[in-house]
Amino acid sequence: MDINFFNDYMKILLKSGYRDADLFKDKFIPNRLYKYFPPDHNRLEALISNKLWLAQYDTFEDKHEFSFLQINKNYFENHESLHNINFSTASQWLDSNKHLVSISCFTTSFQNSDFWKKYAANYTGYCVEYQVVRKQLLYPVIYTDKNIDISEYACNFIAKIYDTILKEKELEAEWNRPVNLIPDEDIDNISFIYFNYCAKEPDWSWENEFRIVFSNEHPQTEPGQLVSYECLGIKPINIYFYPQKCNPDVIPMLKQIRNDNFSSISLE
Repeated sequence: MDINFFNDYMKILLKSGYRDADLFKDKFIPNRLYKYFPPDHNRLEALISNKLWLAQYDTFEDKHEFSFLQINKNYFENHESLHNINFSTASQWLDSNKHLVSISCFTTSFQNSDFWKKYAANYTGYCVEYQVVRKQLLYPVIYTDKNIDISEYACNFIAKIYDTILKEKELEAEWNRPVNLIPDEDIDNISFIYFNYCAKEPDWSWENEFRIVFSNEHPQTEPGQLVSYECLGIKPINIYFYPQKCNPDVIPMLKQIRNDNFSSISLE
């Protein structure tokens, strides 16, 4: 997708809310997606146990792709804000969100020779086909060399949360019990921030990439985590490999998969 897709998404988000915006996004999510793997026993065991490894953004080689959404220092120098929210506070908020998600990458074909070479260890690995059961967690990668300034939105959002937290503290002191006044819609309205983890330079558009962005309750301290397919809204249905090139150590596990709930398919 290009920057026009994101602009259309944001127009719907600001006009009609996140539910309509996500319905628009989901129309562009394929019903089938593919992921390439090296010949790694741990990943095959995860596949057999219906789990997928999702990575933290720190493990990605190119950190520049996680700077699609930006905070502009000049905005805070030229605008007054409630609670004295400044550039540092807004930047920390944006950065902290990066550690609250886990990510996995997919594409739209099992016949991409570049992917077989790069991600399946020069054809010695395999490729899994997934049926997309629920599209909510999937986002198309935006291929652009532009950045989006979210300074005003970030400032207003943080101020709103501050106001809510202050009100919560007042009521907790009065009622002597925990109070949560932050509506789900306020949290879900920032789902557009997930596009910060789904943007790359235009030179990568040939990958036709889609990503799962999985929200965690707490900041990640590990490189990643295993998450069940049920939680991710995807289901493995086929596994593809080249028997003459595939690492012989993983072929027995591929044969085991053939006897389970989905098929392994030889490409030669």
